[in-house]
Parts: sequence; structure tokens; C-alpha cells
Amino acid sequence: MRLVLCIGIFIAVLLVCTTVFAQGEPFKFRLSSWDTEFNMNLTVSQDSTIGTELSSNMLGLRNDHSVPSLELIFYQSGFKLTLGYWEALYTGTGQLTTNITFAGVTYSVSDVVDSKLKITSYDLRAQLNLFSISNTEIGVVGGVRFLNYYVQIVDTTSAFAESDEAFAPVPYIGGAAEFPIENLFVVGANVVTFSYSDKSTGLKLNSYLDTNFYAELRIGPIAARAGYSNIKLNFEKTGTDAVDMDHYIKGPFFGVYIALPL
Repeated sequence: MRLVLCIGIFIAVLLVCTTVFAQGEPFKFRLSSWDTEFNMNLTVSQDSTIGTELSSNMLGLRNDHSVPSLELIFYQSGFKLTLGYWEALYTGTGQLTTNITFAGVTYSVSDVVDSKLKITSYDLRAQLNLFSISNTEIGVVGGVRFLNYYVQIVDTTSAFAESDEAFAPVPYIGGAAEFPIENLFVVGANVVTFSYSDKSTGLKLNSYLDTNFYAELRIGPIAARAGYSNIKLNFEKTGTDAVDMDHYIKGPFFGVYIALPL
């Protein structure tokens, strides 16, 4: 239900953007491929049954995966609004070296398990330029990233499967800068971070850091971008389905975009 709400918010924002920014600059449509390295530590408890801290290696999850992403970028008088989406799927098979408990279910030592972790990200980001001259831009960034995690562990012998899902809205604030080199090249960076605790939902964001560095070649309405992105996050959720997640996703990316009139 919460993912449906996120999708609804994105569609509503997109419709508003096409109206509000209609008299502004052309919007940009960017497609990228993110060659990620991934690592996590995860604990899922059920009621009074405390879960085992699980790692990517313990579950045999592949730590590399190419993640496609999509961004729509709208401009208006020094203001930029970006809608972003990506989905990463990490799978693998591993033989347990100890008994583990996941979401109230115990898997025994030597069991061979198939594991799956799917992370879905919807990002709504606004940037206001504080300084802009000769195509050099320095500004403040704020927004919220909606993250949904789905984890499944299957005992290959009995075919028994257990899964759990967690949703984490991640607000953030930070800065961004972009510098031209000659006429066709641009280099830039943005860094955002945040932490919070919400007693009403039992969600605690202990840390969030998202860094992005890139170089871009621009030829008319078309551009190619290459860079490096790193997301580190730690959050907890209390309640009958308690979750403690600590992970990073990082790696180089390459993308292309085209500017289109509204």
C-alpha cells in the first residue's frame, strides 16, 4: 500500500511539473546504468523471537549487479526538480555455517538456501542554486528517497520460503556544485545526508549518506555522463516485525540524457 502511495505521489508531482514548468527550459530525460558493489547486515525479528544478524556473504548474495536508473529533470529560473527511480535485485545461494533465525523462522546449519533481496528507490529531489555565473552552479539540495526492501530466504531442501518487507522514507539535505571545463565538458558533485527518529512509526534512521561525483560531455541537447555514486544507510524499525538494516551500494555509473521541450 505504501509503495502504491509513493507511485501515486510521483505521478501527481510529474503532472504538476509538466504544468508549472511548461514555460521553463526543456526537461531532461536521463537513463543510466550503475555497476554496483553491495554489502549488507540485516536482522529481522518476529514478536519475541530475536533474529540473527545476517550478512550478504552468509546468504551467498552476489555483491555485484548492474542497476538501471531513470531520471526526469525539470528546470525553472535557478530551480531544479528531479524525479528518480531505480530497482536493484541481488540473488544468490549459500550453505549456512550456523543456525539462523529470520522473521521468526529458524534455518539449520548446513542448510542450502536461495536468497533474494530487492531494493526499490523512488527519489524526489529539489535543488536551488545560490550562485550561478558562467555556467558554474553551487546550490542547496533537499528531498526524500522512498526505499522499499523485500527479502526472501528459501530452504532448497524443503522448499520452505520466508520473506519480509520494510519501507523507509529517507529525507535528506545537502549541497551540489557543477563546474564547466571549456565549452563541452562539465564536472560536478553532490552530497546529501540526514538522520531522524519517528516514535509514531517506530522508524529510526541512524545514518544516511549519498555522494555522487561525475563528469559530463554535452553536445547540444544530448549529453553523456560518467561518475561514481555511493549510498550508505543504517535504519531500524521496531514493532512485531522488527528490522535492523545496515548497507552500502556503491560503484561507477554511465548514462545519457536528452533535453526535450514540454
